[in-house]
Amino acid sequence: MVLTCPNCKKRLIVQAEGSKPYPNPHCDCGATIYLLQSDMRVSRRAFCRAEVELGDGDFSLAIVLSAMAVESELAFLFSKWKMLDARLLPQEVKPSHRSAWEQEFRKMKGVGGKLDHTVQLMTGETFDSFLSRRADLSSRLQKNYTNLGNRCPSKFFVEELFRKRNKILHSGHTESGKAEAEACVKMANSLLQIIADADKERYTRFDEELRSQA
Repeated sequence: MVLTCPNCKKRLIVQAEGSKPYPNPHCDCGATIYLLQSDMRVSRRAFCRAEVELGDGDFSLAIVLSAMAVESELAFLFSKWKMLDARLLPQEVKPSHRSAWEQEFRKMKGVGGKLDHTVQLMTGETFDSFLSRRADLSSRLQKNYTNLGNRCPSKFFVEELFRKRNKILHSGHTESGKAEAEACVKMANSLLQIIADADKERYTRFDEELRSQA
């Protein structure tokens, strides 16, 4: 994980193995940074590692990890909402449930299909329809991505992030530059934020559903 010391602004790298908690780093200036460990699932760790690789100059790996972080988050949220919609507690989920959800997720057509189906599960809308309704998110995208043009957001992200990932993994294109990697890490971060907003909306509706049934 890449961190910036709040005192001296030095760039710090914090390492953890597997699912172990990140240690609270100590800067040379004497500052101790206390980390919040509650949201450190695989997708977040993959994105943190992408930022590290970007800073260390491994631009191709930064692109691969950025795309991996988004797909991992989609898979996690798809299974989570399948579980909650079935009114199952985590300890009630059987291997057969997980297998069925994983198969359903894998059968979705490409990353665009995974974006649409997962956001639809949470909001009842496709990825692009959700963004069209959320003017705050749409305007932020237009401002941050001047190369969006007339493309719908889902197509933009597929072409500009995931196809570049595919070129690396499938075609052996490993000559990615810094600007290209920075753009991909930025796009992955935007996607994770959009997906998180859809998740928040679903939680609000889920709470209302539970209260109405009480």
